[in-house]
Amino acid sequence: MSAALILETLVEASTRALFVAAGVALALAVFRVKAPAIRHSAWTGTLVVMALLPVVSGWLPTMPVSSLGSLASVRMPAPAPAAGSTAAATVVSLPLLATAGPSTTDAPAGPSADAIRGAARTPTAVTSGWTWPEWMVGAWAVVALGFLIREGVGAHMARRLARSGVVVNDEQHVYQSARIISPVVVGVLAPRVMVPSSWPRWGAGVRAMVLLHERAHVTRRDPLVACLARVNRALFWFHPLAWWIERHLSVVSERACDEVVVRSGRDPHHYAAMLVEMARRLRRDGRRVAWQGIGIVNPGRFEDRVDRVLAGPEPETSRFRKTGLAGLFAILVSVGVACGTPVPPLAEDPDLARSITRQKQRFADYEAAQRVRMEEVAELERVVARDPDDLRATEKLITFYSQRGQKLMGWDEMLAARRPHILRMIARHPESGLVRWPYARRLDPDGYDRARALWLSHVERADASTRVLSEAATFFERSDKPLAEQLLLRAQAANPDGPMPRDSVSGVRLFPWSRRLGVLYAMALVGSDGDAWGDTVRAVNTETMSSAFAQHARQTLDVTSDAEMLVGASYYLSNQGANAPVGFVPRALGRAYAERALTLDPRSEGARQFLARAAHDTQYERMLSQLGKPAAELDEAAFDQLSDELKVEYAHELLWQPYSLAVYQNKAGAAHTSALGELKRRAEEIERVVASAPASATTASIRAEVHLALGACAVSQGDTREAVRRLRMATTETALAAPRADSWSGMSVGGARLSHHLLADGERETVAAYYDAVSTVAEPWQRRGLADAAAAIRAGRMPREYQLQLAGLR
Repeated sequence: MSAALILETLVEASTRALFVAAGVALALAVFRVKAPAIRHSAWTGTLVVMALLPVVSGWLPTMPVSSLGSLASVRMPAPAPAAGSTAAATVVSLPLLATAGPSTTDAPAGPSADAIRGAARTPTAVTSGWTWPEWMVGAWAVVALGFLIREGVGAHMARRLARSGVVVNDEQHVYQSARIISPVVVGVLAPRVMVPSSWPRWGAGVRAMVLLHERAHVTRRDPLVACLARVNRALFWFHPLAWWIERHLSVVSERACDEVVVRSGRDPHHYAAMLVEMARRLRRDGRRVAWQGIGIVNPGRFEDRVDRVLAGPEPETSRFRKTGLAGLFAILVSVGVACGTPVPPLAEDPDLARSITRQKQRFADYEAAQRVRMEEVAELERVVARDPDDLRATEKLITFYSQRGQKLMGWDEMLAARRPHILRMIARHPESGLVRWPYARRLDPDGYDRARALWLSHVERADASTRVLSEAATFFERSDKPLAEQLLLRAQAANPDGPMPRDSVSGVRLFPWSRRLGVLYAMALVGSDGDAWGDTVRAVNTETMSSAFAQHARQTLDVTSDAEMLVGASYYLSNQGANAPVGFVPRALGRAYAERALTLDPRSEGARQFLARAAHDTQYERMLSQLGKPAAELDEAAFDQLSDELKVEYAHELLWQPYSLAVYQNKAGAAHTSALGELKRRAEEIERVVASAPASATTASIRAEVHLALGACAVSQGDTREAVRRLRMATTETALAAPRADSWSGMSVGGARLSHHLLADGERETVAAYYDAVSTVAEPWQRRGLADAAAAIRAGRMPREYQLQLAGLR
């Protein structure tokens, strides 16, 4: 359990205890309860509740109460981030949002191969020293331990005292000892009445009153209650209520036992005189150590006690009144336990919120553009004719022509209509993101040549920005790769760390200039003019393949020591260029480049991602040979037919298939319930199978996923308590796991979904602890994002991925 969670638990328990105590005090005051036995029972119940709250408070519901918000809403601030870190870093490797629409304007566009995915992050540096929650918890633990040690010493002394006693009355467990001067009850579970060595010389009446009083303590279990009060004070030593309850219970327990004596028919005046005499001896001859046991006299507020004895016992409380009071106390305690300040919602990252707003507006415009009628197109044309710098109207037109223009207008008409808008953007707004030329030159030679002239006019300027150089390089990589290379090198010289930022909200990735150069060189090797569909090069130019630039590209890649350049080439060769009809195997060459990149830079995130994907591809082929189809496509009958070995081997793939059906296909009603039921069934079956498998990092990873799946099922049924328990168990198992060799290790989709659900329910530290655990087994490129996410949660801010999910962008 982390220090932040311990501190938060103590604060929450302290707040709930105040509400419980307030309810009990109100009931006692309203009904004017004076009987010490009833008051003792009421405050003993309060004590038990307070002592148990740290254990059960995480499972209890919360009834919103804002008056103590300043106390119960204490949240742990995040440690100071390492230099260069950002609070809004990517949290998990969930599938990024596919953007079918126009390119974003909130982040620069990437190269033509911008479908490549990767990260340009370095692992978070490990910070040293304690955080302030750790210091506070450390101080609390030291003081609490001191009190508990004192309690242990007292218990040991009490046992020694009990062993020193000589039996006086075996039937009533009365023992005589020369080590005490006043009667006392020692022991917690098996208490004894200890009397001083002068006991035989006391009168029979005095002895009878003493035994009545001390046996009342034993019957009422006062030693056990007093011990619990001291332990509770040790744990809540910072809380005034814990100290008050301990003192108050001591006082009312004495009063209750006094009433037992007086109600037995003994003369109150004789009993009071006996108490006064014993108090006088205690002051004269020395003090008993109070925490060894419960004595018949206590100097504290002794005069009030004598006055109450002389006043006689309180009137008897009827059985009906006792039952009513017990019911009322139960209700008030339940309400008090449930009371607490609701966890305030996590704060948004304002910069990300603004970016999300822009992105949503762009998606709305994109969808609206696909519904535009021809008369509306004419109106938009008039708008941009009046204002050539109206980027929003221009984007709607470009989107319409790209998505529906050919169908409604025909190819030539669409081409003629769209061309002037892109040319206008290149001329007037070359950094707008609306300048991408959509086709190879052969499809629109006139437009392409005019665009080329415009880009040349921009890059010939000495003050051309790196954004302009980047967009121009993307254009020239189709037809003039040497010029594209010059532009990228020029941009790299001007801004070696660029382009920035790496990520946009929509998931478009920007890459270092070296990786862009690697992509360009790979395009030359396979003779691509940049005309690709998905992951397939559609046209191979043999002249480009045999050109001097292609030879230069091969030589550069063969001798470079730039790992990023090799990663860029490996990705292009293994994706867009994988099936190009050339005289070598592009995927094999890409793998060789990635392996050399990892040799040059063992921390290369891109190379590790590529090789993990390659290992996953190999595993995928093995899966097809064993199962006949992907594990995620197996129906329930096929799942049941699998051997236990295969269920363990493909547990990660098999487990989440029903969840994907329920969540990602937007199933509802009976279909949703059925899919979640199947998820639970599979999780329980895999849990059974893996229980008999040898313990290893792999089986720990599987058990973690099982707990996440069962937690997701619990969330769907509204059982937050079980979901939290499962996430904590997943955290424990994750700490024992290790990165999988056949995939990208990190937070699974199920883990992200479950943690996001619990964040919405106000469960913070458990989720942050899970992020911390996953970061220990995640790939290097995920670690900083996970660490930043955990820090954001503890500081009361939304992690990036959670904020994106709430916005509907994940």
